[in-house]
Parts: sequence; C-alpha cells; structure tokens
Amino acid sequence: MLAHAVETALGDLADLFDSNDQAFARRVFATPLAIYLDRLKAIGFTGLEAVLDSGCGFGQWSLALARLNRQILAQDMAPGRVRFLQRLAAALGQENLRVAQATLPRTELPDAAYDAIVCYQTIFCTPFEASLREYHRILRPGGRLYLNGNGLGYYIYRWKSNANATETFSPQRSAALSFLNTLVYRETKQAPREGQLIIDPEEMAEALRAAGFAIVAQGGDGTIRIDAAAPAPKPFFRSEYYGLPGCYEILATRVPS
Repeated sequence: MLAHAVETALGDLADLFDSNDQAFARRVFATPLAIYLDRLKAIGFTGLEAVLDSGCGFGQWSLALARLNRQILAQDMAPGRVRFLQRLAAALGQENLRVAQATLPRTELPDAAYDAIVCYQTIFCTPFEASLREYHRILRPGGRLYLNGNGLGYYIYRWKSNANATETFSPQRSAALSFLNTLVYRETKQAPREGQLIIDPEEMAEALRAAGFAIVAQGGDGTIRIDAAAPAPKPFFRSEYYGLPGCYEILATRVPS
C-alpha cells in the first residue's frame, strides 16, 4: 500500500520534481518502514504527545513517527515535498500527521511546545548553530532532540565515488560545494544557498552544549540504542570513510533553564 501511494503521489505531482528528486524519493521509501520504526524505538521516540520532524523531506521518518506517537508536525522548506507528504498521509489515513512549510532556523512554532524533535539529513543544510537554538526554544524542558551529521570522510567518499549521481545531480559537485560552504559559514554564519556544511561530531556536540543541550548518546549512524528491549537499529551510512569521520547521530535533551 505504501509503495503504491508513493508512486501515485509522485505521478500526480510529477511537474514538481526533477529526476533526482524522484530517484531520491523512491530510494528512501525502498527501505522498509519497519527499519525507521526500529530506529525510533531504539532511541525511545515512542508514546510522545507532540513530535516535530524538522526538514522532513519526503516524509519517511514522519510516517514512522506518526505510527509510534500521538501528534506529529512535519516541516520542510520545499513546497513540493510538503505537498507530496500531505498527499501521502491522506492516502494512508495518517490523520495525526500534519505537514507545513518552514525554513530553518525559523520554525514559527510556540515556545516549549514539543516533547521531541527529529532532524535527519537536514541540519547541515542550515546555519546549524542558530537552528539548534531554535530547537532549544521550542522543546519543553527535558525534551529530546535526535539529529545526524556528516563528517569530513563522508564528503571525500562522495567526491571519490560519485554515488547516486543522476542527470540533474552530481555528488562530486555537492561535495566540492560543501567545502566552500563550510569555509564561508565559518566566516559569516550564513546558511549555504546550495549543498551542505561539513560538521564533525565533536563540533556538533560542542554546538549542542552551547545551545543548552546535554548529550545523552552519540555514535555512528544507526548505533544509538537506549532501549535495550527495542530491536537493534540498522545504519544507513558508514560511521567512517578512509579513516575519517563519516555519518553520525546524537541524542540530546534540553537542559531546564
């Protein structure tokens, strides 16, 4: 049913997506939703009242969150992806999932309104230190933040492998832009107009603490498991490439003021 709903939504909204977007959507939904559910169970993101999926993309994490928690808000800056997920949620009858457009570091959400936030494959496309401060503002005291990042090794891998290239997307070009973006960000604190920032795990942890978070757990992508009764999570990316930091995840809590 999910695969059919994805293809129907992509077909209905074909004019909104280029070949790279379509390939990416099919790639993330080719992973069984059970994998995302297991990842969320492993970090304890179950039974929560209000959860934000920040930078939701095509919504694979949003759908998993909606099956495990009460009320989910999914936000993304791309109007096409917002429309896609709205249509997908309606087709699946996922009534506890709301989707809206927003661009980090502004969410336009009330103070202390959320129990938890998931930010997967997004924060490094934003002025991440300002985004962390925004997350701190909208989380309730003790609220949880789960995010991931990519270290230097991952961008070298993208340059060398050019994996998942399409006619409209070059991983090599994206990697090269990421180096330039990181240099510009360190001088200006401005978000990249295109591409990502290179943020090693120690830099992200330091920024989290500066924004008012305490680190609960940190490790390679798909390695955090704070609920021993939950299924073992499965990684999507390697934690190291060429002996350098690859993809990592961090679970943190908002320190009460």
